[in-house]
This record gives sequence, structure tokens and C-alpha cells, in this order.
Amino acid sequence: MSVVTISNIRLQLGHCVIPILLALGNFGCAINPSYNLAYTCFSLTLIGILPPSLMILFTFLARHNLTMIRSRVKPIDGDRTRDIHIHKRDHDLIKMLFGEVLVFCLTTCPFPCSTLYNFLTVPIKSYKTPIRLAIESLMTFIIQPLLTYTYCCTQFYVYGFFCKSFRTDFLEILHLQQANRVKQVTAEQTVNLKEKN
Repeated sequence: MSVVTISNIRLQLGHCVIPILLALGNFGCAINPSYNLAYTCFSLTLIGILPPSLMILFTFLARHNLTMIRSRVKPIDGDRTRDIHIHKRDHDLIKMLFGEVLVFCLTTCPFPCSTLYNFLTVPIKSYKTPIRLAIESLMTFIIQPLLTYTYCCTQFYVYGFFCKSFRTDFLEILHLQQANRVKQVTAEQTVNLKEKN
């Protein structure tokens, strides 16, 4: 399959219209209950349950794999410093993975919970006060875009916070970038340098 064919398939699938199924009521638009149920199940399963459980599972599998590898690898000629260095990197990796799972759960999982809460409280919506409706609307506004996109933006900070080796490597790269910095030279400075030689 060529790249053009794959791009055309992606483009055609991207233009599929998913019906939102809004119903116009007396005071504005409302979501159709059957669509609301499907959307709630979708967000709860594919955002709230499946990714965190898979992330936790693979984190524990990575931890188990690293301990198995560590038990099979023996240092040659009593080289304990290399063994300690590898052990520290493994420990940093596990801390980083657990930190990533923690940040994912804190930033992404409130969205499906909010969707489930909104779905469950639809029947009592007429009994809610306008202030409560405004507070719930504000919470939905904060949870949906801000917390959901925060996870994508915080990966760098998670790695830097939980992993000391990542921090030292990053600072070393910054230091090398500053050491290799080239000064901008104007035409006059070039002529002056040629005249001096």
C-alpha cells in the first residue's frame, strides 16, 4: 500500500460525520438520552478504565522484567559501580512510569467521572438550583479541556520531577548547547579579522 492510499483512507475516515443527536427544548438544546448513554459508556471505558489499567499493568510488567534481568546479569570482574549505575537507571525508570500513571489518573480520569455524574443526574436536573447548574457547568468546563490537555503537556515535567537521571542528562545537554554556541559575526568583524592576519 502506498503512502498516498493510506493518506486518502485517513482523510476519508476523518470526514465521517458522527451524529451528536441534539434535541432542541424550551430553554436550549439537550443531548438525546440514548446518545448520552453511549457517550458515557464510551468515555468511561475508553478513557477512564482501559488506559489506566493498561498503564498500571505494563508498569508492573516492566518492573517485573527489570528485576528478572537484574537477577540474571552478574557484574564481570567485580565491577560494582556499573551494576549500581544500571540499578539506579532501572529504579528511575520505574519511578518515572509510576509518576506517569499517577499524573494520567489525576488529569484524565476526572473527565469520565464527570460524564458519568452528568448522565446519572439528568433525571433530577429539574430539581437542581440555577447556582448548582452553574457550578456543575463550570466544573465540566474546567475538567474537560484543561485537565484532559494538561496530561499531554506535563510529560516533560513528570520525567524531570520523578527521574534524577533524566534531569542530569537534560542539564548536561543544556550545558553542551551553551558551550557550542556560535557567535554571530558581522561583515565588519570579518574584514577586521582578515586585516589582522
